[in-house]
Amino acid sequence: MGTTWTHFMYPGTIPMGDFEESQFDPMFGFEATGRKIRKMEVTDDQMDSHNLPGERRDFCAKPLMEWQKCMHENYPFFTRCAHQYHAYGWCQYDDYVIRMKEYERERRLMARAKRVGPERAGYRVAPVES
Repeated sequence: MGTTWTHFMYPGTIPMGDFEESQFDPMFGFEATGRKIRKMEVTDDQMDSHNLPGERRDFCAKPLMEWQKCMHENYPFFTRCAHQYHAYGWCQYDDYVIRMKEYERERRLMARAKRVGPERAGYRVAPVES
């Protein structure tokens, strides 16, 4: 029916925000094959030199910078930059798909925690200091 209805009827089963840390172990369910870690391909200094705004400083910053460079080099003939534009669009799409998969994983793990109990649900365990 919608997110508001779900939050009201089933509290604690929907992840709340994009910026909050996951409460589950990021490797839970990936023991056999491992999990690929996403890394930024460009540094903050490179993004500063290209004057990228804050909302564009994501995992697709490198294709965006290549597209902007191509547009600068081929000024009136922007159609020569179609390949870079297409690469940037696909990067944005792939990033969206990865974020939706992470959201769905978090939602399913929260539902599993309600079903089987928090001790078996894959919650992060704080390291014990000795």
